[in-house]
Amino acid sequence: MLYHFEVLKDGSVILTQTIHLAHIRFAWPAINRLAMRFRDRGHKIRVKDQAGGIVILTGVTAVEASGLMDIPADGEASRAEPNPAPP
Repeated sequence: MLYHFEVLKDGSVILTQTIHLAHIRFAWPAINRLAMRFRDRGHKIRVKDQAGGIVILTGVTAVEASGLMDIPADGEASRAEPNPAPP
């Protein structure tokens, strides 16, 4: 399915990209790349489906705070082992 990625600044679209993804969950590496490119506060990333509905809307600051910028480009994050219970 095609998804339309938009970068917004002060409500105006400053960049658009259309990407074919098998599932919307695969959008996060592209969002991560856009967030790294547009790091200034106030930038937002909006992803729309083919019908024009918004499926993801996030700010660059939120992407940074969530740790998504640590996800490799292939989208596979390493899985940390949970902390063991104290003895």
